Amino acid sequence: MLRFLDGRLGREAGMIEKQITKEDFEKIISFLGRLDLFRSLSRSSLKELASSMSMLFCEGGETIIEQEETTSAMYLVFQGMCRLYEKDNGEERLLSEAMEGQIFGEMSLLANHPKFATAIASRDSILLKWSESGYKLLEKNHPAVALNISKQAIKHLLEGKKSKKAPPDKGLRTFAIIPAGDSDHRPFVRYLEQALSPLLPTIVITKELCNEHFGINIAQAGVEENYHAQISAWLQSLESQYGYLIFESDRQMTPWTKRCLRQADRILLIAEDTVYPTYNSIEMHLFSEDWKYHSAIELILLHASYIISGTSNWLKSRKVAGFHHLMLNSESIKAKFIRILTGQAIGVVLTGGGARGFAHIGFLKAMEEKRIPIDYITGVSMGALIAVAPALGHSTEEMLDFAHRFAYRHQYTLPLVALTTGKFISDMLHSICEDALIEDLWTRYTCLSANITETKLKIHDEGLLWLAIRASLSVPGIFPPVYDSSGNLLVDGGILNNMPVDILRRRMYKGKIICVRCSPRRDRFKKKFIKDTSVSGWKLLLQKMLPFYARSPEYDNIGDIILESMNAASKNFEKTVEDQGDYVIELDTTGFTFHQFDQLDALIEIGYRSTQDNLPSGLF
Repeated sequence: MLRFLDGRLGREAGMIEKQITKEDFEKIISFLGRLDLFRSLSRSSLKELASSMSMLFCEGGETIIEQEETTSAMYLVFQGMCRLYEKDNGEERLLSEAMEGQIFGEMSLLANHPKFATAIASRDSILLKWSESGYKLLEKNHPAVALNISKQAIKHLLEGKKSKKAPPDKGLRTFAIIPAGDSDHRPFVRYLEQALSPLLPTIVITKELCNEHFGINIAQAGVEENYHAQISAWLQSLESQYGYLIFESDRQMTPWTKRCLRQADRILLIAEDTVYPTYNSIEMHLFSEDWKYHSAIELILLHASYIISGTSNWLKSRKVAGFHHLMLNSESIKAKFIRILTGQAIGVVLTGGGARGFAHIGFLKAMEEKRIPIDYITGVSMGALIAVAPALGHSTEEMLDFAHRFAYRHQYTLPLVALTTGKFISDMLHSICEDALIEDLWTRYTCLSANITETKLKIHDEGLLWLAIRASLSVPGIFPPVYDSSGNLLVDGGILNNMPVDILRRRMYKGKIICVRCSPRRDRFKKKFIKDTSVSGWKLLLQKMLPFYARSPEYDNIGDIILESMNAASKNFEKTVEDQGDYVIELDTTGFTFHQFDQLDALIEIGYRSTQDNLPSGLF
């Protein structure tokens, strides 16, 4: 590709490296001067800096650096985007996306260490490359800039030790719109243009527009043809003029479709719910092992009505980063989709807490009154139950109805497996959710349980909604556990993660996350001095029934002991993930125990008042 370029230094990993031409020199100096990292440098210093670089042209999907390779170089994204992957035990994990103006490869260069990650060009890109000698020149002449690069490397290293938020800094700007199966993606293109144009200048780029611009039929030029560079230069000029670029592909795999795929920050795969979910020629290429290093793919399911079904049929053969439901004749659903696409979505995390979890209803009531939308919601234990209401589109009043049903019915049994049968709660959940599937909800819903057979967290993001909530609510000793289709034992997810903000952060592109915690500000258990290490439940029962019976020490309730023990187990983990949320709202439930379900109304009022007082003003 690009074989006609002059002044090339060589070809590495299928890419073209060349010296910077006079024509490019001024563009690069201007580009460097706009970056915070180099803004303090004089023009002469910027010229010197640009002179120490070379330009690297790479096609989308090409490998720039391999993890563990020993070559020393640092890269600055001039145009395009690259994705960094870490390989560990044969698995690949996306670390981050380097977009225009961002540096990668600096840690290996500074530490003289093999590369920490594999870098892939996720679209046609131009990189500015510093060799080791070029960086040493920078270090010598501009130590302040070198120091800032070192600080950035340390920051990346420290962030790498935590769970990644990993959203790019600048946001998504280029979208490739691709049909799924035999769907027609063009109506969606028109809609997206209308929706994005009020936000930033937007252009739809079609093969017809390309041919019209050049006056000849060149849109289908391949990467080995001379026209390729002219088209790439034109597209790069459009990036400097427009905020959003929408690439409309052909309905089959063609050179133009491939170019659209290579140019995209995100690939949006459009599926009409009336179409059979079979692969088309584009998808056969897109989901093949031959080209797996591309921008993230999101499936957009277009519906003609509010009834959603069959989502799993589209998802089971398509490995996508996310999926969204859209109805083009619903203003509220279209607004939700644009918030998600542009990184303005609002996500909510509801924690567990037994009866205290009813305070979450007060939080949702305050959100409803402020007309603050919820685009994603994740819950655990009692939080999973309360979260189902907005996920199903129920109002606060509807929510209160099934909350009262849950609060005042308990079916105790001989405690060989648990204190209660679990039948009432299972029947109630099924009556609320019926046979709804998680993947068929308009609002993206997730809940968690703990798989104690395999000692790991189970994330419920598909399958029967009621059964997922039932698993998440299975407090050991209180409710019977749930067994999944593989025979694994599932119990309350709060054992492992009572504030799953990290789970939600991985599913959201940017956006704001509100964590809602319903916990007492003072310790629930008071200090006691009891010498006895054995307890007779019969004596305690007689003590309650017969006032004149010999008094025994006052022990804490079995349910509270179990639930507080679970809460204590996950408290330390909460601290490690809390900073991944944007806001934490504390619902102070001091004075209430895990099993005080008869205090439903008081807990709701606490949640409502606390949220009214602490809800961030920036959300409305």
